[in-house]
Amino acid sequence: FCPTCSPSVAIYVLQTTIAGNLLWPPNWHELGLLAWGALGDIPVAAICIAIARRLLRLRDHELVPEVEEFATVLQQELANHGVSPLLTGDWLWEAVDPWSGLCASP
Repeated sequence: FCPTCSPSVAIYVLQTTIAGNLLWPPNWHELGLLAWGALGDIPVAAICIAIARRLLRLRDHELVPEVEEFATVLQQELANHGVSPLLTGDWLWEAVDPWSGLCASP
């Protein structure tokens, strides 16, 4: 994304770019690469890739080999660290009732 930038500057620039266009999958892919490569944060990288994949699917785009390869690598890294799969299924996109379990039944 920005090979001459420090990681903190690159993250700031990329976050600003994403904020300006939340629905552009390549930005999320780049943030995932940066989160894993510069920060070593595998779960954050996996979530970024999950968002990129979801946006591609919603736009009816074909699979992007680079995104799918990175998703496979991250899934293996998560498994190596004993973290449950973050990139499988649609659980991230299911509606959640924020009030469920908070109020006692009458």
